[in-house]
Amino acid sequence: LASTGPEACVAMVFIAGYSCKDLSFRGVLENLLENCYVPRAKVRNLANEIITMSEKHGLDVSQFGGKACQSGKAGHLMQLFIKRRLVDKLVYAAKPYGPVDEERMPISQWLDSDKSTQ
Repeated sequence: LASTGPEACVAMVFIAGYSCKDLSFRGVLENLLENCYVPRAKVRNLANEIITMSEKHGLDVSQFGGKACQSGKAGHLMQLFIKRRLVDKLVYAAKPYGPVDEERMPISQWLDSDKSTQ
């Protein structure tokens, strides 16, 4: 969380938010739901429900086709907790914009090490 780069460190982009503007966030959400085995016929409706619930709780979902947040501070940080035995199945070390960072794989070994996060 205290990373200083190279792309988008939390301290620099948290309040204003950060995104790759050429990405269909709605498409990513729907693809994620499909990959979690949500039946295809239910994906669009579930995505709508997630966006509506996000709006209800003050999150900015304008990138998903929903409403912007009232505060104008679009940044929000979500922390996910994953069982250690699942980390290498669900997580990968990434370089800016998402390509795999092979030097830090498997991620579980890197996280358990004393190696620098810089």
